[in-house]
Amino acid sequence: MNYTDGQEAMLGDEVLIEGQHRGIVVACIDSGQYSVHYPKTDWAYLMEGTLIDTDFGGLIHYKSSANESIVLVKRGVNL
Repeated sequence: MNYTDGQEAMLGDEVLIEGQHRGIVVACIDSGQYSVHYPKTDWAYLMEGTLIDTDFGGLIHYKSSANESIVLVKRGVNL
């Protein structure tokens, strides 16, 4: 999945969703990156997109085709 500006989502990234909510990317399904807390065996069935642990709704799956504005705040460390 790519952010609104075209940059590729990466594990551990801090993001801003719809200009008001924060989150951390905990899995990049498209590229096969998964944190130890969200393993591939549990989440690969979703087939695409990212899993973001948000401050407003917990864990949310965003498909690659999502219309939400998701902006990179800073590159994170792998989880």
